Amino acid sequence: MSRHPAQHWFLLWFFALAQLAARALSAQETPHIRHFTPADYGAQNQNWSLAQSPEGWIYAGNNEDLLEFDGTSWSNFGTGLSQTVRAVAVGKHGEVFSGSFEAFSLLRRGAGSEAAVFQNLGSKMAAGSLAKEEIWHILPHGGAVYAQSFSTIYKYDYQRVTVIKPASSIMFLQAVDGHLLFQAIGSGLFELMPDDNIRLLPGTDVLAGKIVQFIVSDGDGGCLVGTSNDGIFQFKNGRLQAWPHPLNATFKKVQLNRALRLADGSLALGTILDGVYILDKNARLAGHFNRRNGLQNNTVLAMLEDRDHNLWLGLDRGIDFLELNAPLRFYRDLEGKTGATYTAALFQDQLYIGANQGVFVKNLASNSAFQLVEGTQGQVWELKVLNGRLFCGHNDGSFLLENRRARKISSQTGGWQILEVPGLPGHWVQATYTGLALFRANAAGEPVFWKRAEGLVEPLRSIAFDSAGYLWATHPNRGLFRLRLDFRAAQEGAIEYFGS
Repeated sequence: MSRHPAQHWFLLWFFALAQLAARALSAQETPHIRHFTPADYGAQNQNWSLAQSPEGWIYAGNNEDLLEFDGTSWSNFGTGLSQTVRAVAVGKHGEVFSGSFEAFSLLRRGAGSEAAVFQNLGSKMAAGSLAKEEIWHILPHGGAVYAQSFSTIYKYDYQRVTVIKPASSIMFLQAVDGHLLFQAIGSGLFELMPDDNIRLLPGTDVLAGKIVQFIVSDGDGGCLVGTSNDGIFQFKNGRLQAWPHPLNATFKKVQLNRALRLADGSLALGTILDGVYILDKNARLAGHFNRRNGLQNNTVLAMLEDRDHNLWLGLDRGIDFLELNAPLRFYRDLEGKTGATYTAALFQDQLYIGANQGVFVKNLASNSAFQLVEGTQGQVWELKVLNGRLFCGHNDGSFLLENRRARKISSQTGGWQILEVPGLPGHWVQATYTGLALFRANAAGEPVFWKRAEGLVEPLRSIAFDSAGYLWATHPNRGLFRLRLDFRAAQEGAIEYFGS
C-alpha cells in the first residue's frame, strides 16, 4: 500500500528562563531548527522512519538506504538492497532493525574496520513468508520486536519469528499504555494480546471506512485515534466519539499522519499538508511549525523525541531537528513586517521590540503577532524601563510608551542611549545625534527632557560612567571622549579626546 508523499532573524532573549520556557510559543516564534538536506546526508529526499540508539546516534529510514548520524556527520550503511528503507527501530539491547521490501533486517556491526552486516530475519521464517511483503513499521515492545506489513505482523522474540495474520489488511501497530492496538481496514480497533490472539475492541466500528494513522494515550486512561481525513477520535470507557477539541476541524483538513506523546505530556501531531502541531499537556496549542516558519517541507513522514527531549522530523524532503528543550526561541520575520531589530524590552507582560521600522509589541502569553505602536514609525535605537515607565530612544526624538501608544517627550533627534546619573536618582543623560540630552523625573516620576548639555556638540553613540564619575562617550567616526558632567549646571567640564 502506498502513502501520500506529498530574512531575517532576530533572537528573543527571555530573562526568566526557568519560568518562560513553559510559556506557549507564539504563532511565529520557533525553537532553533536545523535542516539536514539530501546533500547533507547523501541520500534521497524522503525519510520514512527515525530512531535513536543508546549512544545517542540517530537512524533514518530513507528512500535510498539506512542512514546514521553521530552528531557530527552522516553515514550511509549501504544495505545492498538498493531499495527504500520504510522502517527503522532500536531494540532492547541497542541493536538496529530495519524494514524494506521482502526484508526485516537486524544490523550487525563489524569489529574495527569490518563493514556492518544486515541479517534478514526472514531466514527465521518459513520459506516465502516475506515474499512480496514490504515492512512499513517496526515496534519494539516488551521483550519482542514487531514488524508489520499491511497484511501481516512478524513477532521476533530474539529466538524466532512468529507470523501473525489478521483477518484483513491493517494499519499501524501502536503501543498504548502497555496494549498493542491497530485498526483493521474497513473495521474498528483491535488488540494484539500477549498470546498473539487478536480481539476486537467493542464500540470502535465507527472507524470503518476511515484510515487510522495513529493511536496514542490521551493521558487519562483512554486513547486518541487520529485519522487521515476525519480528525481525531477519543476512545475511553468503551465509547468512541469525535475529540471535542477546537482544532479538530483543522486536523480534518491537513491530513494527520503521525503522533508522538512527548516526555513532558505534550502531543506532537505530524501532518501531510501543514507540518507539525504541538499541544501541551493540557491540549492547548503550544506550537505549529511548517514551511512558513522554518521547516524544509510540510509533509511529516516520521517523528522522534530524542533522549534530550528535542524533536526530529523525517520529511518528504529532508530531516529537521527542532531544539524544543532549549530556553531560546526565534522569531522569523519572513514578510519584512518589522525590519531589522535593534533593541527589545519586557514591560507589563508585553514584549516590545525596536526596529528600523518602528516599535512593535505582542503579549507574551498569546499567539498573537507583533503589532506596530502607532506614532513610532521609523528607526528605533533603544527601549528601556526608567522609573517604571517604558522609554524609547528614536531617530525623531524620545517617547514614553503607554498602553501600546507613544507619547513624545523630547525632540532631540537620534536617542541612541540613556543612562541614570550615578548618585542622582531620577536624573538621566542621553547620547544623541547632537551631543548629550539631559532628562529629569517630574512630580509623577516620569522622565522628561530638561535641556541639552553645553560643550560637546558631537554625535555620541554610546556612553558609560566609570567608578570615578567620568562619562565616557564614543563618536561614530572620531573615536572616544572622556568628560566630567556637571548635571546641575547642565554642562560638561574638562573634555579629553582619545582618538579612534
